[in-house]
Amino acid sequence: MHARRGGKRGCVLLLVLAIGHSAWAQQQRHSDTWSGQQQSQSWATQKVARSLRHGEWTQIVRGGRTLKAFVILPQTTRKAPVVIVAHEVSGLTDSTRNTADEIAAMGYIAIVPDMLSGRGPTVETSVRSRTHA
Repeated sequence: MHARRGGKRGCVLLLVLAIGHSAWAQQQRHSDTWSGQQQSQSWATQKVARSLRHGEWTQIVRGGRTLKAFVILPQTTRKAPVVIVAHEVSGLTDSTRNTADEIAAMGYIAIVPDMLSGRGPTVETSVRSRTHA
């Protein structure tokens, strides 16, 4: 009798572990996408939207190739040094734009090239950056 109850407990434990692993794996896949990163980083979206610094998309043209980049300017009329900010593997998310904004708050011009696609924002992010930059 005792062995049977232990067997049921073992099956329940395995079922719980299997369900938990499945949910974890699904969450990992979701956060590995650009939209998943954006959803998990909504705090950064809000901080970028409230920023007092000017940010805009620009194009870097070199040797017949074009790369879009997000540039955030510090609040100064003086010349400022430039910092190139590399984005994470998911691409140029609002978290990366927030990092660039924090660097601009220290008096630097922050440039974040879109090295993943090179094309810059989607229509959705383009509209958001124009209305909040």
